[in-house]
Amino acid sequence: MRAAAAEGLVTLSDARALPALERHQSDRNPAARAALTAAVRDLRAHTGATTPSPSPARAEAPRPPRRVDWRRVRVVVGVGPLTNRAGAGADSDHLEHLRAALRDELSNHDALQLHPGALPAVASARLRNGQLRSYTIEGGITTLHAVDAPGSVGARAEVSLLLISLPQRAIVGTLSGAALAQEQLYAHSGPDALRSALNRRAIEAAAQGALRELERTLVSRR
Repeated sequence: MRAAAAEGLVTLSDARALPALERHQSDRNPAARAALTAAVRDLRAHTGATTPSPSPARAEAPRPPRRVDWRRVRVVVGVGPLTNRAGAGADSDHLEHLRAALRDELSNHDALQLHPGALPAVASARLRNGQLRSYTIEGGITTLHAVDAPGSVGARAEVSLLLISLPQRAIVGTLSGAALAQEQLYAHSGPDALRSALNRRAIEAAAQGALRELERTLVSRR
């Protein structure tokens, strides 16, 4: 609901909505947090509003990391090398958007968790005993291009990923996702002002689509 409301406020192109959106950018739900952050950036692009300088006295404390019960986790997944095969116009920021989206999505589960880099002792013991399985995701962006129409500007992204078991490095599956991000053009904004934000939103949504069934697939795997 919060994500949908944020998208609606961007469509209305009312800069007065910015303070409310900014107050909720630390939402505990990763999907809502990503949508709110994107909405703030897109609304600033639409309206020409500037980013306010935060007051130290009002700055929010960093959100504490999500606690993980490693006794319940059954699958751990890391994000390996990623490539951008989108061709002309490929930007290094695009891969950072993809990596961040994958990591954020993998952090939003119980039985499946993002590999933290160094496993805690309890997780390492379960990995040795075969109670915890480890995988990595590799691949990247295969398509990212403009989808413009009269009165609107858009971007379409496609991602293709390999799911690789560790330590065998055997390919156990492929994951793919595609998404379209689109916005109306307004008299005070041009397509260039929206392009970067739309590319990011399309990449993030494509990554989320690719991982949608990952937990169900891996947790049920023997």
